Amino acid sequence: MIAVGVVLVLGALAIYTYTPGWRPPFAQEPFTSVNAPSQISQTPTTLTLAGSGSNLPLTRLLFRRFLRTHTSCVGCKVHRSIGSKGGIRAVNDGAVGLGLISRALRANERALGLQTFLYARVSVVFAAHPSVPLKALDRASLLSLYGGRTKRWSNGLPVVVFQREKGDSGHRLLERGIPGFARVNRAAYRRGLWRVMYRDQDMQEALMYTPGAIGVFDKGAIVSQSLPLRIFPLAKDVSAHLHKKNALYKPLSFVSRVQPSGRAKEFLDFTYSPEGQKLICRAGYIAISRDGEEGCR
Repeated sequence: MIAVGVVLVLGALAIYTYTPGWRPPFAQEPFTSVNAPSQISQTPTTLTLAGSGSNLPLTRLLFRRFLRTHTSCVGCKVHRSIGSKGGIRAVNDGAVGLGLISRALRANERALGLQTFLYARVSVVFAAHPSVPLKALDRASLLSLYGGRTKRWSNGLPVVVFQREKGDSGHRLLERGIPGFARVNRAAYRRGLWRVMYRDQDMQEALMYTPGAIGVFDKGAIVSQSLPLRIFPLAKDVSAHLHKKNALYKPLSFVSRVQPSGRAKEFLDFTYSPEGQKLICRAGYIAISRDGEEGCR
C-alpha cells in the first residue's frame, strides 16, 4: 500500500509539473467576487459565515458543536475561504450574518461601523512536510531557506518553500518580528522564487503532499485537524524577537454589520460559553473571553 501511495503522489507531481494548464487544488488561483457568497436574506433562524481561512478550522469545529443543540438552524452554513477582506465585504453587503477576520480592521474598514468580536488567538508557525528533518530553526537558517541559498535538507531532499500572498497576516507578523525576514521574503516574491499559496487550505494541502516543503501556517489548524505536519521549533534568536514584537499570534474575530440577534447571537453566546472556550483551548488555540481575557496558555 505504501508503494502504491508513493506512485500516486509522484504521478500527481509529474502531472503537475509537465501538464500545461493543469493545477492541483493548492495551486489554483485565489477566489474572486464570483466565488463569494450570494446576497441572501438574513433571518433570525439563519446563520451564514464567511471570511478568513485562518478562522475556518476553529469556526467549523464550533459550528458543528453548536448545531448539535440547534438542529432547526435553517440555511446555516460556513462558506469556504474568501479572506478577511472578503469576509468584511460580505458582511457589510448583507451576504452573510458574521464575517471572519484574522487581523485588525483597517482605517477604511473601521469607518464602516462594523462590530468586532475577538474570540481567539492562533500561533503562527513554520510547518513542514513529515519528511523534513526537524531541528531548531535559527534566524540564519530561516533567511537562507527563504532566500533560496539552502538547496537541500540534511537528508538530501530538495528544499521547497511555499509562500502566502503579499499582505497575508501570518507573513506580516513574521516580517515585523524577525530581523531580515521582510527583506528576504519580499525579494523571493520579486524573483518568483517560490510558489505562492492564496488560501489556508492550499497551504495545508501543499505542505501535506510535497516532500521537503516548508511554509508559514497556523498551529491551531494543525492541532484541531490532527494534520500530519511537523512544526519547526524556533531557536532563541528567532523566538526572542517574535516575543518582543508580540508577533507570535494572529487575532481571530467575528464581525457583524448590526448588533447580532437570533442565531448569530446564539452562536456568539456559545463561543464565549465555558463549553465553547474549552473547545477552543483543546483545539490548540488561545480562547478570549467577552472581557478580553486570555485562557488556556
